[in-house]
Amino acid sequence: MKISSQEFHKFVQWFFTLNFSLTRENLLRLFAQTTSLFTLIATGGLFYKCMASRSCSLNFIPSSVKNYAANIFTSREKSVERKIKSIELYGADEDTLEALSEKDPQLTPLLADAVSAYIKKEGDYDKKAKAFCEELQAKFSYYLFVHLSPITYPDGSTYFVVDVVELKDESARLTFTSPSSRIAHNGPNSLLSNFDEYLKLGTKLSNEGKIKSSEQKVPEIWYTCFGHSHLALKPFQQIFVDSVENNLEALVEVFMEDTDDTKAAKIVFLLGYRKSGEDLMKVLTRRIRDENWEIRNNILKVFAFMAKHYPEIQLPLYYGIIPALNDPLATNRNEAAAILYHHLPNLVKQGKISNEVLPFEIKQAIPFLLKMEKLKQPKGHEYAKEILNFLEKQQYGFTVKNRNKE
Repeated sequence: MKISSQEFHKFVQWFFTLNFSLTRENLLRLFAQTTSLFTLIATGGLFYKCMASRSCSLNFIPSSVKNYAANIFTSREKSVERKIKSIELYGADEDTLEALSEKDPQLTPLLADAVSAYIKKEGDYDKKAKAFCEELQAKFSYYLFVHLSPITYPDGSTYFVVDVVELKDESARLTFTSPSSRIAHNGPNSLLSNFDEYLKLGTKLSNEGKIKSSEQKVPEIWYTCFGHSHLALKPFQQIFVDSVENNLEALVEVFMEDTDDTKAAKIVFLLGYRKSGEDLMKVLTRRIRDENWEIRNNILKVFAFMAKHYPEIQLPLYYGIIPALNDPLATNRNEAAAILYHHLPNLVKQGKISNEVLPFEIKQAIPFLLKMEKLKQPKGHEYAKEILNFLEKQQYGFTVKNRNKE
């Protein structure tokens, strides 16, 4: 007897209410191999019976199930060790971290504590990062914005960027918008709850190096955080595809109006499961300049994925993408650079941007790209370098000055 993905998911939710020690990931991987409700209940019941009684023999469990389970339960979780590669200051025209530390000796130990907490994966990183940022902003009042941005790559290499916005740059870098009216929506809470489970499990698998975040294109899905190729994540795919389309109007209302920005930020990703990529782009563009950094970041992530895999969708280059190259946060600037890296050559190739006359708006992006190219942090540096190289190779009749091409 075949069962739907919704029935499967409900069964798994019930099974996890039982009191035993198997992990969610391992069980999902096990049950993803089964195809009938009878097999699910029988297998689940057998394992529960065995775990509830240590004296219980495993002989009555089918060897195929037992061997598969043994392979799962004896596997070790991989934890990638983080390594410091650089700590850089971004957004200050004249200051350096060394000069700031000389003027305020407290900065060095506070920064060291925060960096150490992040590298060692200690729970108090946010608290220590906040202490450093508050000290920097208190002693140097011309910094209207300070944030410590750690960027970690799959191999554990970690680049810290101290992001600052100076008083003179307020209008250029801190001008954002927010929805004019806010209403608390009940929203599709069951769908959001399922998505929370998916994010939690996907994050765990990603941290263990078992999947690559946002790298795999899934047919008929415009964006997915962790894909669905891993056995533990497969059950969620059809749930999201069906539920998003069925709850589309409610999701858009919550995204545009809800008082809870955290909920809206999650819905950015969920909307990637809707059918129309063009409509997805239009809805997300409405909040791409939002004052909430997480909403901006998630929208830019979705657009970066679309720019790479779906060149037919024309993204809001001038309104949203190029201004984001000057965003206060390194993660957002990186995503904007990724979009421009993939999208700009496609636009030139499609004839939507001339390869002889460079649009004024793209000329405005060059100073931002030059700053990013000087960073040691690879993602921002490499994207900026490649975009500038592309511009110089076109027939625009100019060379970007003051470049560091090392």
